[in-house]
Amino acid sequence: MLVAFIAGSALAEPSAAESEARRRFELASRLYAQGNKAQALEELERVVVLAERPAVLLNLVIVHAELGHPEAAVSVADKLLSQKTSFDEKRLGVVRTIRQQQRAKLGELRVSAPVEGVELTLAGKSIGLSPLSAPVLASAGTVVLSAKAPRYEPLYREVVVTAGTALEVVLELKPTTVNAAAVRVRCPVPGADLFVDGIRVGTTPDIVKFAVMPGSRTVSVRRDGYRSAEKTVTLPEGGEVELELAPTPDESAPVAEVKVTTSEDQVTVVADGQRQGLLGPTGLRLPTGPHLLTFERGGFYPVRRAVTLTPSTVESLDLVFEPTPELRAELASSASTHRLLGWIGVGVGAAGLAGSAAYTFGYLPSERTRATREIADFERQAAAKTGCYAMDPVCADLITIRNEQLRQVDSLSAVGVAGLILSGAVLAGGIVSLVTTPDLTKYDRPPANDDFVRDLAVAPLPGGGAVVSLAGAF
Repeated sequence: MLVAFIAGSALAEPSAAESEARRRFELASRLYAQGNKAQALEELERVVVLAERPAVLLNLVIVHAELGHPEAAVSVADKLLSQKTSFDEKRLGVVRTIRQQQRAKLGELRVSAPVEGVELTLAGKSIGLSPLSAPVLASAGTVVLSAKAPRYEPLYREVVVTAGTALEVVLELKPTTVNAAAVRVRCPVPGADLFVDGIRVGTTPDIVKFAVMPGSRTVSVRRDGYRSAEKTVTLPEGGEVELELAPTPDESAPVAEVKVTTSEDQVTVVADGQRQGLLGPTGLRLPTGPHLLTFERGGFYPVRRAVTLTPSTVESLDLVFEPTPELRAELASSASTHRLLGWIGVGVGAAGLAGSAAYTFGYLPSERTRATREIADFERQAAAKTGCYAMDPVCADLITIRNEQLRQVDSLSAVGVAGLILSGAVLAGGIVSLVTTPDLTKYDRPPANDDFVRDLAVAPLPGGGAVVSLAGAF
């Protein structure tokens, strides 16, 4: 009971970090459900920093696998499976299955260097210092392995990784008496090969900074479908130079189509760092190969998609934009106002229609009938000199009074019709207000993947055990 009380008190007043983690976790769930998995991954990685919970790790395994990151999926799965969690066997079975599937896509690199403390990098990502304590997992394909150490020339070596096999790589570094220099390259085009003096040192965007020997160096970026970009620089010993290399599309190269449907209008497109303007009805035409597309709309989070285009296919993208917290609050307030005004309009309009209809088609016709009947009766009495006219000829003025009443009824009929029109307009306005109420549910679709966790029902306690969370969705 004491533990439950303490846990409940803590959950009742979450810290700023816990509140931020909860908000980002919920955002990641919505982004994932909308198909914006790259952004969902970014939010989950931020949540891990704030609160490394099993549910977050499980979602990371799923998203990494679906985005084609087998190394990361296996790494996070290993971390999750090594922990004591409250997940049932079904959830753990999902993790094991994903890990097995992703591990089958990887090969092993057993890297050795002649000296200790060599900084090793694979595909632009650090894998540690030599000697490595374990083999390195890598996706199948050709990747660049680099090695850097003081008083040794930087080394770049292409290695071919085969899934399910292990490869021994022995690095032979050449001693030098000078310090290496560095080049930092900014290139907006993804999937472009980066070369220094004809030696491939990596692929964008994996590599942004690399070591080279000082002196005159020619740096180039090449990719099929683009004209190569190249610059020659002179590097002093220990110096660093920053270059911007942007290959331009080759008009003679084959292009592919990208058809885009969006949940919002007035969407701006940025393709490979180059602003393309407003998205048109015909979509995009881009060179074949990989591209990083960013779609922007004021008040919404940008949507990013990494696509690989081929000449024989048309890429179709269905984008749902997630409102920023400010716009979401504004839409929620607008929805409340729309509903309030809508129901008021419907209520007032319906009441007005009912009253105007009763007045126009009920009361006024009955008054006309009564006045007409009385006029006819007075006219009969006047003709026969009976009734009122037998005693007082002044009673003939009653016919004039009743005729005036008929004229009033006719004029009031116009008022009734005007009331009907006005009430109908109010009713229609209320209906329009209800129909045009901002629909936040279109942004809040649940994830189609049932394995994706949307809340933390049970949170493991430090040192073992578990407590049921009362904080709701996380």
